[in-house]
Amino acid sequence: MAALDEFFKRLQQLREYDSVQEVLADPFARMLAAGVLSVVMLLLVFLQPYPEDEKKGAQKREPRGYTRAEVARHKAEDDLWIIIRHKDTNKLQVGRAAAGGA
Repeated sequence: MAALDEFFKRLQQLREYDSVQEVLADPFARMLAAGVLSVVMLLLVFLQPYPEDEKKGAQKREPRGYTRAEVARHKAEDDLWIIIRHKDTNKLQVGRAAAGGA
């Protein structure tokens, strides 16, 4: 009980300071701030969802974009599509846009 009384006594002393500089000069205030920041950081680390947890609770989503089979059908010289990093791209449209066309 004496330790708790000492803690509240030190908190009261912090309230009596006139400036932030005085509070920051107090070793008790720095220790208290470090403890609070540590708890907040631990909460942020442990309360963020893990990718495995998201997969377990999530419904299976429809695939976005085009399938590999659909992209494979676009192989004509004037309609070339490729897949870059699992994303489909119509290279003809990209080439025209880069050249200033529409």
